[in-house]
Amino acid sequence: MRSSVSLATGAGFAVHAVTCVDDHRGWSPAEVSPRYHLVLVRRGTFRRMADGRSAVADPTTAYLGVPGEEEHFAHPAGGDVCTSLSLSPGLWRTLAGDGLRPTRSTVYVDARLDLAHRRFLAAARGGDAAFELTESLLPLIRGALAQL
Repeated sequence: MRSSVSLATGAGFAVHAVTCVDDHRGWSPAEVSPRYHLVLVRRGTFRRMADGRSAVADPTTAYLGVPGEEEHFAHPAGGDVCTSLSLSPGLWRTLAGDGLRPTRSTVYVDARLDLAHRRFLAAARGGDAAFELTESLLPLIRGALAQL
């Protein structure tokens, strides 16, 4: 079972805290997202398959998803908690450029990206989506995109 709580919304983006308490080794039915999204795992471990490639997602990794991409998930280790950041196509083009479709989706969460994530969550709790949250969004997305 998955639940989602909205943390904040801004011009072209939305942030959710997603908690999943599934405990299954097999792949879930296909899910297709209509938006670009960056998911950072805060706690737990699960597997994700997209475009026929599987990867482990845990607090040391994040992943990028693109509109229309088919995703499957497996939770052999129990539940997890993630930050899910959805981006509009316009904001994605501004940050990533026209036509950028990542050749891989998994991103290593190094110290710099982890700090950007923590700052982003702190800004989301502050409630200033027009400035503080938007300003903390940029290093987070750029840090992830720099690895692609």
